[in-house]
Amino acid sequence: DRKAMFIEGVKHILDAGYIQTGLEHFAKPTDSVGQASEKGKAVYGSLGVTTEGCTSMLAVGSSAYSSFGDDYYFQNYYENNLYTKALDNGEFPIYRGHKLSAEDKMRRHIVKGIRTCFFIDVIDFENKYGIEFNDMFAKEIKLLKEFEEDGLVELNSRSLSLTDIGQHLSPVISGVFDSYWTGLHHN
Repeated sequence: DRKAMFIEGVKHILDAGYIQTGLEHFAKPTDSVGQASEKGKAVYGSLGVTTEGCTSMLAVGSSAYSSFGDDYYFQNYYENNLYTKALDNGEFPIYRGHKLSAEDKMRRHIVKGIRTCFFIDVIDFENKYGIEFNDMFAKEIKLLKEFEEDGLVELNSRSLSLTDIGQHLSPVISGVFDSYWTGLHHN
C-alpha cells in the first residue's frame, strides 16, 4: 500500500510540473537543482539532491553526517545525551570520521549517479578515472545480473541504467557498489 501511495504521490508531483531529481526528491525544471539534474550534474547527499558545486555540508542533529570537500565524512553521535554534552562543552558532536580513498571516490560517484540520475555513463566514467569499468567492478556486475534478470537494471558496455521499476529500488541497487555495505572493499 505504501508503494502504491508513493507512486500516486509522484504522479501528482510530476503532473504539477516538477521533475524527479532522485527517488524521493523533486524540483522545478527552472530551479538550479532541476537544471543540474537534467544535465546529469546533480549530486545526492545527506540533505537530498544538490547542485554539483555543493561539496561541503555541516550536519545538525544526532546521527547526521557531514561532508567536507571531496575527501572527508564525519558522523555525529547517535545518542542524544552525548550529542548534547559535546555541544555544551563547545565541541563538535562528532564520534567518527573517514578519509576517502581513490576507490571510495569512484564508488561514491557510482552510488550518487544511480541514486540521483538512475544512470551511469560507463565510457565517461572510464575516461574520468582511467580504469576499465568491467574489470574494476566485476564482482558488482555479477551481483547486478539478478537485478537485470528481474527487469530493474539495463547494463551494457556503454551504460548502466535503472528501468522505471528499478528506480524505486535505487538505494538497494546502488548499495551493490558500496563496499562498506557489501563487504567488497578491496583494501
